[in-house]
Amino acid sequence: MPKFKEVLLKRYMDLVARRAGGASAGATVDGESSKEDLEKEVARLLGLLEERNQLITRLEETDQKREQLWSQMREKWALKKKEAQKVHRRNNVFRKLLRRRRHAIRELAQRLRSTENVLVNFYTSPHLMPSYDATAPLPGGISDSLIRRALAWVPSLESLIWTHWMRLGVLKQFEARPMQFDTIPKPKLPVEQLPKISIVTPSYNQAVYLDETMRSLLEQNYPHLEYIIMDGGSTDASVEVIMKYESRLAHWQSARDGGQADAVRQGLLKATGDIMAWLNSDDLILPGTLAYVADYFARHPEVDVVYGHRLVINERSYEVARWVLPVHDAELLLWADFIPQETCFWRRSIYEKIGGMDPSFQFALDWDLLLRLQKAGARMVRLPYFTGAFRMHSEQKNAVTINTDGYKEMQLLRERELGREFNRGGLARRVNRAQFKALISTLLMRVGIRW
Repeated sequence: MPKFKEVLLKRYMDLVARRAGGASAGATVDGESSKEDLEKEVARLLGLLEERNQLITRLEETDQKREQLWSQMREKWALKKKEAQKVHRRNNVFRKLLRRRRHAIRELAQRLRSTENVLVNFYTSPHLMPSYDATAPLPGGISDSLIRRALAWVPSLESLIWTHWMRLGVLKQFEARPMQFDTIPKPKLPVEQLPKISIVTPSYNQAVYLDETMRSLLEQNYPHLEYIIMDGGSTDASVEVIMKYESRLAHWQSARDGGQADAVRQGLLKATGDIMAWLNSDDLILPGTLAYVADYFARHPEVDVVYGHRLVINERSYEVARWVLPVHDAELLLWADFIPQETCFWRRSIYEKIGGMDPSFQFALDWDLLLRLQKAGARMVRLPYFTGAFRMHSEQKNAVTINTDGYKEMQLLRERELGREFNRGGLARRVNRAQFKALISTLLMRVGIRW
């Protein structure tokens, strides 16, 4: 800007010099007037130049702000791009999880259908497939009526109750783990007032499990136990196992017999106890059960039969399932044998009233006994504790004969008790109802309530 002023002044001095060389005095005045005008013009131009410089400064500041804004916008765009990439990756993960979930739901639905088929086939003959009558009434009390309404109101409830780990009739519910015993209450009555319990164990070539079975009873140290072993003439080491505990047995023998039912019948004929039971040579009675059962019978003279919840164990005595039984349902017993035999005890008086064990049954002998006890007026109670363990292995009688003699005997009992009223759909509804009650018992047990 100073250089520009110098140029203007120089041009002004040149103009004055040219005029001074040949002009008059009046011209000098004009020259001075022109000088004033030129100075005004210079001042005006300098003012414009100053404004121009101010505008340039403002434009430069505006450009700086614009660059800052662009920089901030680029940063925001970069962050949004990263967020979009994260969302995209997250959506891909969710899509994969959704596909896996759908696949798992399909597999679960298939397993539920398979479980239902197994449960129904376990209790029914494969040749008996009547139609499903969804409108047929179900007799029962108020609680059963409420459960039926719940199952009717919530269509998915029947499927949901079989998604729980505790499923009645299923012998494998979780991976093998060490047995965890219930804390069974101790007797409230003095030992002298407790009744004698007679237990018979039928056995044939079960030496591998017989020792543990006998110890499960003898190591409870119940003072009024009468233990009888009926061996069917085993060719393995069963006799050696029995002789280890000979001094603590009321009676034992090893001779050929007419099968399991005959062995149990003959053993119970030798029994003298007020309370009776039988324990198969591969099953277990859980700790504390004998004293608890004896005390319960002594304090409840109106009760004739008791049974408890069941553990399912494998060959190594690890538990693989738990059956939490619902409260006793006399009507359901006519349709299915849901009572765990190894947990069942009954009074001698009601047993003699029905004439004892029927040796013609080799598979469903326990169900036949319970049905005849119930028909004779026996009052049955489900105890709210795990009292017995059922062993699952490849050589057990259930696994070998269920598809042959087992179905025939169960069919015979259903025809005897229900006649033409039995149908596959009616059984499925009743089993669902029992599972619903059992889940209620399971949930209450978790919070310390025994129902």
